[in-house]
Formats: sequence, C-alpha cells, structure tokens
Amino acid sequence: MVKVLECEKCGYKEYLFSEQKDYDRCPSCKSLVIGQEKNELPEQLQEIINIANENFSYGNVKTDNYSALFEVRELFKKPEEIISSFEKINFYPFIRKEEGKLYVLLRSSSPKKDFNYKKNLILFILTVISTTIAGYFMSVPHVEYGFMANPWVGAIAFSFSIMVILGTHEMGHYLVARKNGVDATLPYFIPAPFILGTMGAVINIRSFIPTKNSAIELGLSGPLAGILVAIPITIVGVVMSPVVPTTIFEGSSIYLGEPLIFKFIAKSIVTVTEGNSLYLHPVAFAGWAGIFVTMLNLIPMGQLDGGHIARAVLGPINHRYLSFIVAILLFGMGLLTWAGWSLWGVIGFYLAYRGHPGSMDEITPIEGNHWIMVGLAIVLFVMSTMIVPIKIA
Repeated sequence: MVKVLECEKCGYKEYLFSEQKDYDRCPSCKSLVIGQEKNELPEQLQEIINIANENFSYGNVKTDNYSALFEVRELFKKPEEIISSFEKINFYPFIRKEEGKLYVLLRSSSPKKDFNYKKNLILFILTVISTTIAGYFMSVPHVEYGFMANPWVGAIAFSFSIMVILGTHEMGHYLVARKNGVDATLPYFIPAPFILGTMGAVINIRSFIPTKNSAIELGLSGPLAGILVAIPITIVGVVMSPVVPTTIFEGSSIYLGEPLIFKFIAKSIVTVTEGNSLYLHPVAFAGWAGIFVTMLNLIPMGQLDGGHIARAVLGPINHRYLSFIVAILLFGMGLLTWAGWSLWGVIGFYLAYRGHPGSMDEITPIEGNHWIMVGLAIVLFVMSTMIVPIKIA
C-alpha cells in the first residue's frame, strides 16, 4: 500500500514512500491534487522502482507523463553503472546535485528509428554540385587575370577542399559520439546557392551525452579534426595564390579577415609588400572558410560545440547566463563591425532560450586530461577568431 498525491489535469503524481506530505495544489499546473491509497504501482513504474532499488536509496518519487524524479539519499553504484541499468529499459537517467541534494531524473527515450542513408547521399551530391558552382564563379576572375587556365579546375579543387574540411569536422563528432556510446547519424551536408555553396554540415545526435568528460570530447572533436585538415589545405592554397597589385581590382573588392592561424601561414610562405595583396586561390579560400567554421562552432553558447564545453565546465545556470551575454555581444558587434554578427546574435538568443540538457552524469568531476582539452579549445577559438570576417571595399 502506497499513498499517491495525483493531479488529474496534467498527470503529475508523487508517490510517498518515506516522507508523508499533504498539499492541495499541483506543483506543476496548480490544479487540485487528490490523495489516495494504492495497492500496487503501475507496471512501468514498478520496473523502474526495481532497478532504482538496486542502484540507490531514495525518498519520495515524483512522476508525470514524461519523467520520474527520485530524491536520492545514497548511490550504491557508480553513475555509469546506473546509466547503463536504466538504458536497458529505454530510460535516460540524469544525475544531478542541487543545493546539496542529490536527484536522479529519468526521461523515457524515443523509439529508435532505422537510419536511412538516402537523404545523406542526396544532400552530399547536391552540396558537391553547389560548391563546384561556387568554386567556378570564384575561379573565373583568376582566369581573366591570367592566374588560372581553366575555371573548372579551380571549381573542382574548391569543392573537394571545402567538402573534405566539413566532412572531417563532422566525422570527428561522429566517431567520438560512437566512442562515448552516443547515438549519432552520419553527416548531413547543407547546399546553398551563394558564396561557399554550402551552409556547412551537421550530424543529428539522437541520444544524450553520458558525462561532462564526453561532452568536452564531443565539443572539441569536430573543430580539432576540421582545423587539422584546414591548415594543410590553407598552406597549399596560399602557395597557389598570387601576390598582385591592389590597383588591378577595379570597383568594389571583397577582403577577408585574417585570423592568427591564417596570418601565420600566409606570412611564413609569402611576402606581401605595401600596395600589393594576396589574391586567394579557391583552395586557399576553402582553407580560410574551414578556419572560420572552427571559430563559429567554438562560440561558447547554446548547443554549439563551444556550448557543449562551456556547459560541462560552468554548469546549467552559468552556461545559460554566458549564452545570453555572448548573444548580446554578438548582436552589438554586428552594429559596429560585420553585420553578420547581428544575425548570429539573434541565433544566439534562440540557442540561449532553448538551453542545453547537459550530460546525464553531472556529479563526476572533469578529469585532468579533459581540462587540457578545454584549454586547447580556448586556444583554437582565439587563433581562429576574426572580428571582421568579410569586408567589401
């Protein structure tokens, strides 16, 4: 026999296994709550209780239509063992410590769908086409100035370079996700009808991140893998780029910002004297774009790669504050420097509002080598940052 306080409107229930409570209003929707005695628990809750009894001691249990919350007194097993136990019955346990109290929040997992590669393949082919077209239009001026014989050579070189950078970035995420037991899809490339011919690529994470350490690994893996490919591509592209007098450009020209990584590469390979400019080959432009993508992904807000890392280090409240602060700064920068930052500021507000679910185990401290990864992510962000990425003059 167990006493249950139940809200018939929203489905909230509190099962009183230890501390006896009496209240008239539902904590969730403020509707009337009915107290009653029950001889047995619902079948699914009983299954959850059986596993909970093996893993920790607890007080009362609160449930609704989507989750169950345990007020935990003591853990009998390690967090990873608790996570594994509940995942066997298709529940994700979130282990939290708030105001000195320990909680385990269970969320049911959605039925896993079979992964269909057809959409990935179609988007990949479309993005190859769109980036080749973008590379062609980049190459035409090189042909007109006599720096390139055939624009299609530059087009294919650009498409290959940008696809390799983006693909490596996302495969870095994919492989680390699989290593950490996170269900993730293969990359979805996004074609676009302007400038680069693509808006990047994404993988779809279909389960939750198990630990803060794995969140840091997941956040760093893509930018690190991408930049390790973008650097040699940038070197090759800079070697292929001619140094030309700025006087050959009539009318408006597009100038790209120089992050520290790109500036170091360019100055190590070529000498650009006053009155001259490095006219980027499409391959060099792809390398520059890869560095730019690295910076954007490492912005510490929301569920961006940098957001995963910031959430693991700062916790839920400070991460949310930081996300809003960064969004405000980006929007302000857009008014003073590059207008694109204002768009990113708007995106940032959405990401900050949406929040970040965090990892399932948030009570295990970050390991020493993962602090090195956090430092590496900060260095990569600083080295790839540019205040004005694109300037038309």
